[in-house]
Amino acid sequence: MYCRFCGKQIGDDARFCPHCGKEQANASAAGGQNLPPDMNAGRQNVPPYNGMPPYPYGPKEVTPPSPWWAVLGFFLPVVGLILFLVWHDEYPKRAALCGKGALICVIVAAGIAVLCLIGGLIIGIVAFGGFFDTIKETVETVSVYCVN
Repeated sequence: MYCRFCGKQIGDDARFCPHCGKEQANASAAGGQNLPPDMNAGRQNVPPYNGMPPYPYGPKEVTPPSPWWAVLGFFLPVVGLILFLVWHDEYPKRAALCGKGALICVIVAAGIAVLCLIGGLIIGIVAFGGFFDTIKETVETVSVYCVN
């Protein structure tokens, strides 16, 4: 008997294909689906076997994805995340690029936020360091006049 999804030969009493893992129907219920894939080509309601599993049983992405999906995910991370969630089964390579672009954007934004925080602290310490010295001198001057 042959697997009706991947076309590889399996045992006659096999309930699942050991190659693709799909559940097999009984030979009587399959209506001739247990024939080799090339013999199924002339039968009605049986898609021709071309070496790839039919669409609902595997990704339909046959061309390599464009790197522009990563660029889109970087500049619009919410769109990249949504596309990743929508495409992760149907177009796994495109989904991975969109997700990577969105993830890189979030990491870069977090890095910029940390650098801005550190820079703000440094500028604050430098700018207000002299301010505190001025307050200290004013307090000392006032205390000298008040004591005298």
